[in-house]
Amino acid sequence: MGTVLSHIVQKRYSQENENIATEALAYILQSSAAARTGMMRLLRGIVPEMPDLEYRTQLTEGSIRPDMWGLAVNEPRVYIENKFWAGLTEKQPCEYLRSLAACTSPTVLLMVVPKAREQAVWREVLRRLETDRIGATPDPTADGVVHAITTGLGPVLALTSWAHVLSTLSR
Repeated sequence: MGTVLSHIVQKRYSQENENIATEALAYILQSSAAARTGMMRLLRGIVPEMPDLEYRTQLTEGSIRPDMWGLAVNEPRVYIENKFWAGLTEKQPCEYLRSLAACTSPTVLLMVVPKAREQAVWREVLRRLETDRIGATPDPTADGVVHAITTGLGPVLALTSWAHVLSTLSR
């Protein structure tokens, strides 16, 4: 049986699922030290030297608007792009990677998708990188994600599932 909140969200705000999930994740990360520790464990599995981050949602940089930003001393270090069933936008992932490439420290674009979409979204991501001629090297050291590549621009692009993110936060 669902909850009243889940019923209202799915019935009234079904087109807003990604935004609602983003705001919920941000709230959890801002409210719970244990959840922040879990998220940092996930991100440090991708980039070990990742500093502690402060999370903000829906900030705009030029022509891009990642769902969530992980900031270290006001410098973007992580963009988290949450997907459910919507397709990638025209700017994803390439413009996001170009924006992160301007940072002087290691950066990550983390895409979070339903488990059922992991392979389809990853194929589309790789197709777009190839179309934009952005080189990519598999990153076998990344831990805790389904896919990870180091891009020719510098940032690491990683993909994981919502189930994995929530499991990591709850641990």
